[in-house]
Amino acid sequence: MLRRLLFILWLSTFAGAQQPPAPVQDEPDKPFPGTHKQIEEILKANHERNLKDLEKMARLVEQVQADARKDSHNVISLQSLRNLEQIEKLSKGIRERMKFY
Repeated sequence: MLRRLLFILWLSTFAGAQQPPAPVQDEPDKPFPGTHKQIEEILKANHERNLKDLEKMARLVEQVQADARKDSHNVISLQSLRNLEQIEKLSKGIRERMKFY
């Protein structure tokens, strides 16, 4: 019984080796270039969204600072944690949009 199991495991290693390799895609995350006008419109929209997100981040940072000043040194409020998570999410979005070009 053990020999049969080992034989099946041994055969399965060769079966996996016979599969062709997966095709490699060259940078699938980059969008199709499009025309110069389309690229300019996308960049302009990204810039406006970045400015809005930065303003929102600044408000959230001020709220977290105010909460940190009024809270004790070993306690942080749940709202402050949520604000910090929102700040992180906004910064990641801004970073991704800035990588566009």
